[in-house]
Parts: sequence; structure tokens; C-alpha cells
Amino acid sequence: MRDHSRRRGGALAAILWTLAVLVVIALGAAYYVGSRWLPNVQVTRSPDGKIVEVETPGGSIRVEPKAGLTPRHFGVPLYPGATPVEGKEKSAAVQIDIQGVSKDVAVSKAEYETTDSLDQVKAFYREELPHWLVTGDSFEFHEGGHRRVIALRRAGTGTRILLASAGEPGAN
Repeated sequence: MRDHSRRRGGALAAILWTLAVLVVIALGAAYYVGSRWLPNVQVTRSPDGKIVEVETPGGSIRVEPKAGLTPRHFGVPLYPGATPVEGKEKSAAVQIDIQGVSKDVAVSKAEYETTDSLDQVKAFYREELPHWLVTGDSFEFHEGGHRRVIALRRAGTGTRILLASAGEPGAN
């Protein structure tokens, strides 16, 4: 009778050696990428800490906050009587440059609240924005690279309204 355990052991050894070689190659690649790219990544902030720039060998990103955000920046009607939630309004201009190809994007977000129920707020937006995609308690609209979102959620006996927008700077 032949001893088949030896053959199985040989196959297992070949698999283990292959895995060991792949691990060594992966570690070498990680070391190479880390030693080449990480030292070349620069993050700088403006003196007030609000503007952030990240530069890498592959490109750069610049983020600058924008003040004076109002519901008109979102291109959506604000629910009547809704009030802004303090500290929840943020807007930024983002400039992305990858391998010489530049793209400017504006990103905005704001939160409002009302004492009205979620069903009342949802009914208002369904009537005002009949062409928007409705998913659960969210409304979405995409047009020419510009995306707008309204998300609703219960907050006690009232409703929180989150408005978000991303797209070309002139469209936000």
C-alpha cells in the first residue's frame, strides 16, 4: 500500500510556501509605497486652521469653509416655521487636482427642526418636490453632476430636517 499522507503533506507545504512568498511580496510592496509616498504627503492648514490643503505625488485637495449658508443654497424650499439647529450649518469649497485634472466641488449641509410631525413634513416635501426620488424618509434629486438630499427624522415630538447639496460651485 502507498502512503498518501506524504503526498498530501507535499501539497500542503507547496501551498504554505506560496502563501509565505505572497506575504513577503505584499510586505515589500507596502514598504516601497510607504517609503515613496508617505514622506511626500504634505498637509498644511491656514493660520486660523480653517483651510486645509493635502498634497501628494498624485495630486492635491484643498478644502475651504464658506460662511453665510441659507436654504436657497440648496435649491429647495424650507419647511414653513422650521428653525436652524445651531452649529449644524456647514459649507465648503473643495478643489481637487489629480494628475493635472482639476475639479471644483461645493458641499453644503444644514439642519433645521420643527415641532410638526414627520408625516406632516414628509407630505409638504412630497407636494413641493413631486419629481424627486423618495426613499423612506429621504428625498433625492440628481441633475447635471449636482446632487441634493433632504433627510427627515423624528426628534422627540417634532422633526429634524437635514439638507445636503454637492456639485458644481455655481449650482450650490
